[in-house]
Formats: sequence, C-alpha cells, structure tokens
Amino acid sequence: MDIRSEMLSRLRGRKPGYSLDQPFYIDPDFHKLDMETIWYRGPAMC
Repeated sequence: MDIRSEMLSRLRGRKPGYSLDQPFYIDPDFHKLDMETIWYRGPAMC
C-alpha cells in the first residue's frame, strides 16, 4: 500500500471525537505528503 492510500484509509476509519492515528504525528512520510497536499499547493482560489 502506498503512503497516500494508507493515509486515506486511516482517515476514513478514524473515530469521530478521537485524535488521529500515531503516524499522522510522527511519520516523516505522512508529514511530507501532508505538506505537499495541503500547504504547498499555493494560494487558494476564492
């Protein structure tokens, strides 16, 4: 399973009201994907 698929699977399976799984906080690959997907996209189109 690639990192993107693993992240999506963990997000879809998370319990509402609970924190994210441990890899979201400590895994360098999760961090890299998060930065590339959310923060490095550039300015939002409003």
